[in-house]
Amino acid sequence: MTNALVPETIGLFEHNDSVYSVQRGAEGRPWFNLPRSLATKEPWGELRTSAIDALQQFHEGVASVPEWRAQIHLGDTLRTAYKAFCKTGAELAYPLNTFTDSMSNELDKLGVWDGIFQHGDFGLSNLLFGENRISVIDLEDFGITAMPLYDEFTLALSLNTLAPTSVKSTLASELSACIQPMKAQFSFNQKTVQALFLLHLLLRLGKWSCGEKRQPLRLKLLHLLEQYANNPDAYIGT
Repeated sequence: MTNALVPETIGLFEHNDSVYSVQRGAEGRPWFNLPRSLATKEPWGELRTSAIDALQQFHEGVASVPEWRAQIHLGDTLRTAYKAFCKTGAELAYPLNTFTDSMSNELDKLGVWDGIFQHGDFGLSNLLFGENRISVIDLEDFGITAMPLYDEFTLALSLNTLAPTSVKSTLASELSACIQPMKAQFSFNQKTVQALFLLHLLLRLGKWSCGEKRQPLRLKLLHLLEQYANNPDAYIGT
């Protein structure tokens, strides 16, 4: 992985059966401390573009390490994620069985996907903006999945959540911008992207968000899941 993106690891330690990485301090500022105003669409768009570029560089670095590649059957992964979601006891206004079945069948068309490990929480809050580079921090969820677009979806959700009101950001517009490079590279059609977004939501709504720390985010994602399943075209267009 490129050193220009991820701070150097200086040590590992174990605690409560988990392994933690200690990294050198990274140069740069969090997005909300940048010197330029982000209150209008143009500078916000520039910030988005910088974050997308950083994500692409991050993924290029990950792809260069064979141990960080994995093959997964996306249709079966979605079915498994839905079963895991159901086991959490979450209650929705209506069942997702039919919607999930349809989207799983759509992902079956991709067969086995040769993917790369995803950051797991790639958003503005985990980027530090320096004069000549952007540092990616917080790799706690690295390798959560090797599905395509997981990090792009996470970035879009982050941008939409953190955008100043004056920017008038919509989730649909942030999703469209963040997924465009990968969508073009692999010629993903609308239904494929919609199925991948469902997989993204269900993975995050499994065990990952069941702890108390992530409860506020879980409630937001549950609300989004209901809205999305009712009208996926409103979020991901052609």
